[in-house]
Amino acid sequence: MNRNAQFEETFRRAREEIPVVSRKIFFNTGWSGPSPVRVLEEQKRVLDWLSSEGVSHHVYRHMRKSIETLRARLAGFLGADPSEIALTRSTTEAINIVLGGVEWHPDKKIVTTNIEHGAGLIPAYAVRDRYGVDLEIVDLADAHDPIRKLARAIDARTRLVVVSHVSFNTGLRLHIKELAALCARHGAELLVDGAQAVGVFRIDLHDTGCDYYSFPGHKWMLGPDATGALYVRKDRIPHLKLTFAGNESARKADRAGNVTYHTTAKKFEMCDFNAALIAGWIKALEFTEEYGADNIESAICANVGYLKRRLARTKGVKIITPREWERSAGLVAVETTGKSSRDVFSALLKKGIITRFTPPPSYLRISVNYFNTREELDTLVDALMQFCRA
Repeated sequence: MNRNAQFEETFRRAREEIPVVSRKIFFNTGWSGPSPVRVLEEQKRVLDWLSSEGVSHHVYRHMRKSIETLRARLAGFLGADPSEIALTRSTTEAINIVLGGVEWHPDKKIVTTNIEHGAGLIPAYAVRDRYGVDLEIVDLADAHDPIRKLARAIDARTRLVVVSHVSFNTGLRLHIKELAALCARHGAELLVDGAQAVGVFRIDLHDTGCDYYSFPGHKWMLGPDATGALYVRKDRIPHLKLTFAGNESARKADRAGNVTYHTTAKKFEMCDFNAALIAGWIKALEFTEEYGADNIESAICANVGYLKRRLARTKGVKIITPREWERSAGLVAVETTGKSSRDVFSALLKKGIITRFTPPPSYLRISVNYFNTREELDTLVDALMQFCRA
């Protein structure tokens, strides 16, 4: 079997394992990716096993092994060391671990942008309100020269820069390696929200130079909901304070006030995890690796390019997301002349096409994945053309 035939066979099997694509045209992975059947079946298997086995020390040992397997697999997938990966229950929890763990003083500043998800903005607001630090919000709405704009805001007072690798709203992709170098020159640290990046294109966290990187399992990785992780660069682990603490944070502790915390990112984990979710995420990783991270990126890139070319010729549609792949990812945000994004979303949903509309400034957001077909992309564009003419 030649290479193209292998890709086609893997693509066919991938679609067969994702139930929603047989019923709907699904363009909303950026909210929650459709988990393959094997992920769902693995979660059911573990829940059945726990129900029949009964939880005690023997089951806990098994779960700890699964957690360490997932930690190692995520580290390998993202170019990090297992000791730098803390498992969380969401991207939001991971972001809070960092923002809450930094030593804040009123003379310090947070720099963020106006195209961030609430998972990054609202914790930053909470730190500002609690500690009296300054918060500078950089306008990146037009996507023009974002690093230069951020550079004007980052100075000697900046303690932490909080940005999305790929904006949930506009689809803009930032050059994280360049931004990390800029932060380092000013003595600032960089926290990245990778929710719309991980699982779309290859990421090497060591190469980026960022200090912290948060990401979920349930979006482009197609894993279960309520899963996430945090990368903490090795040299930052000793200095980041505990926002949350619990039994899992400590290597040993007693009832007399003595405690020794883990020296790895594991110290940021506080309590037990859901065994079914851990097992499901491992299966989702296997699914991704079966297709191949580079193949996924190539397929998403090709689909996104095709969609942007068609939308660019569609009257009444304005593409908000940068056209170049290097400045974007799997999200394509558009405006429709004279139509609200909510109304466009509703019209598409009636045709069995699932997208989403974003908070103000509201766009129709199309999440384009590798399992989408050209026929599905054509159906979407044709529906938009028909709606815009109405």
